[in-house]
Amino acid sequence: MTPPVKRLSKTAWTMLLPWLDEYRAGPSILAPDELIPNAWLDANPSANLNPANFDPVCERIAARYVEDRADRTLADDFPTLPAATPLTAFDIDRHSEKVLQDNNLATSDEILAQSVNRLLSLPQVDRPLVLDLIAALVAEATRTQQDDGSRSGERILSGPGLIEFVESIDERERVILHDRIFASRPQTQAELAKQLGLSRERVNQLDRHLRRQLAEIVSSSVDLRRLLAETVALADPVADAGRVAHTLPLFATEIPALRVSVGQLLVAGSDQLSNADEWIISRSPAQIEDLVGDILDDNTGDEALVPLRAVASGLHLPEPEAARWLRQGGFTVWGDHVINGPASTGDLICAILSIAGAPRTFDEIVADLAGEPRSQSSVRNTLVTDDRIVKTDRTTYGLRRWGTEQYLPVHRQVAHLLDAAGGRMAIADLVAQISEKYDVTESSIRAYAGAGEFVMHDDVVTRRSERYVPRKSPAKTRFLYRDGDTIRWATTVGSAHLKGSAFNIPSALAGLIGVGPGNPVQLPSRLGPQSFMWVSVQARVGTIKRFVADLGLAQHDPIFLEFSPEGFDIKRQEPGQTSDPVDQIFALLGRDSKRRRNTQSLRAELAASLFLPGGADADTVVATLRHRKELELAELVSTALG
Repeated sequence: MTPPVKRLSKTAWTMLLPWLDEYRAGPSILAPDELIPNAWLDANPSANLNPANFDPVCERIAARYVEDRADRTLADDFPTLPAATPLTAFDIDRHSEKVLQDNNLATSDEILAQSVNRLLSLPQVDRPLVLDLIAALVAEATRTQQDDGSRSGERILSGPGLIEFVESIDERERVILHDRIFASRPQTQAELAKQLGLSRERVNQLDRHLRRQLAEIVSSSVDLRRLLAETVALADPVADAGRVAHTLPLFATEIPALRVSVGQLLVAGSDQLSNADEWIISRSPAQIEDLVGDILDDNTGDEALVPLRAVASGLHLPEPEAARWLRQGGFTVWGDHVINGPASTGDLICAILSIAGAPRTFDEIVADLAGEPRSQSSVRNTLVTDDRIVKTDRTTYGLRRWGTEQYLPVHRQVAHLLDAAGGRMAIADLVAQISEKYDVTESSIRAYAGAGEFVMHDDVVTRRSERYVPRKSPAKTRFLYRDGDTIRWATTVGSAHLKGSAFNIPSALAGLIGVGPGNPVQLPSRLGPQSFMWVSVQARVGTIKRFVADLGLAQHDPIFLEFSPEGFDIKRQEPGQTSDPVDQIFALLGRDSKRRRNTQSLRAELAASLFLPGGADADTVVATLRHRKELELAELVSTALG
């Protein structure tokens, strides 16, 4: 045997000789002392062979083949060898050539139809001759075939097996071929049975028969076997169908008589390939799923992130294809990373922060989440509740594992610094220390340092010692009413109430129930204790979601927060039963309107409801309502009091 004149192939060994794939785990083929048995199988002849080692490598591969695969038909194991090639083109000696020709073996097709044992059973054919012949076949398989694909296409289209198949099928079989076997979205047997007026069993019989015929067409064609080996190697385990067609033009060649491509025929006639959603697949979905899982688990880093390049390498795909495959499989891909496993809103935000490597603002996080079905409220809630995330500044968030100090609200920073300074601190020092650490303006720091639980005199900040006095009186507070010992505040159900979030209440109401800086209050209710607290510069109420559920309330429903000697409750605001202004007035106040009142007693009750002196006249009552911007109630009172 002489070194090849043709260029050595850059196609993988296991594509050229698929049976070699069975030897990846050993035993060694080329040398018994290989450090990693058969590691060369991951390369190609162009990378492994040279004039010095060409003959020995081919001979050792041939020896292994003769030893292990004597009963295999050569055509199955040498699918890329050219068809109808005369025996004289192979690198064997003249004596061997004559012996084979005497046994009517003069072309590659005739040789490939044999097995090692069948060859050995022929007259004058001995083991050395067979070893030389197999080595010559291996050598020919390593060489780049000088065929642009057009001749292969012509041979496939003119092949007797394909022509005979096209001529033999009837109209019903054509329907089954196009609507089921070749279809990207196959019809079911039941659908075809109804369409063709056949039983499902008959459709099943025709389907199996057609597939067997297609398999025979593929197995009988050297060109199709070569294309099958190349496709299987390219789509190991999966490849974009468009890339396969671009890389292997023969795959996209049209078969006019069937109105399908060679690739479609190949997939339908082979149990090694399948197609799904524009992908060509050479392994079962379960095998690919397991492979992807192993790759992800082996490469998972912080926040369950896996570099996309690791998955692309493991699947032998370009990164854009790997990303598309993963997304179709339900994985979340962010830029050049994929999240290993189902992704909650918290998982997505942690992944964004991990990839960024630095704190992000709320708006930046929302922008990064574009395309994901996550609401802004869900993002806000997650930023507050997910233990993996910390607020790093007034407007930014980071990962707790970074070790970044958690941002404190300004009023808590003021309290912390005051306590450290013994209870007194110049406002200038407060501003300097807080603004140096966080992105907070001087005006904000001054506002917090002079309100709520803090007071500022002569630019020195201390804790408030006297009782907190609300900035606005009850009489000037909108929708705040008194009914004897009961206090009511009218509002409407909002998103905070429905979600179970805390919400603000007027400072005047807070003063009436005793809530102030450093003085939380808990009141009894029919649904359990209700909490009220002072946060920063504002009074807040704990969740009332249980009341919302109990009353069956919906967004925008009018309600009263009611405070009485018995405790706290929430009640619906019921509309007036008549068009009488007095009836409407007391419905808005949450009071009983059944008792009849004269003008004087009505004025007195309204004054008391608005926290006005008992002697307040009608003009004062109406003016107070207008100042509170309760214009509807002001008009009703003006009408009722004349």
